[in-house]
Amino acid sequence: MTNAEPVFTTDRPPGLGPHGACRIVHGNTMGGIVHGSLVFYDDVRRSPGPELIGELVIAELIGQPDLPYVRFLDPGSRAGLFTLRSSTGEPMRDVRLEWVAPVLWIRPPSVRDRSYLFTCAGETELRAQVR
Repeated sequence: MTNAEPVFTTDRPPGLGPHGACRIVHGNTMGGIVHGSLVFYDDVRRSPGPELIGELVIAELIGQPDLPYVRFLDPGSRAGLFTLRSSTGEPMRDVRLEWVAPVLWIRPPSVRDRSYLFTCAGETELRAQVR
């Protein structure tokens, strides 16, 4: 977990483990996972393995700390390289990943949650605290 202060606190979805974390989606390259959606995952960071190929993950590139991407994980052209695939944009090919975590739950933005979008516009990394 980073030292970033949470933007707001949100309820824990059912089944989220004790290391549950949440990120706020910034951008629109994932189709149905729209800007402002909350993605939940267990913040147990690990190296990408074959069990996560084809899965929706949160992934941090080596050299870009605290700037994770929500993408589908595909193999790269060589061992140790991966492709991060979005729904509407160009894939990020042959990237080296610091860590990945599978996305466990997605909560679309609601009217009551929209206030943080104005306070966080332009931020590169947005985090919500899970209670």
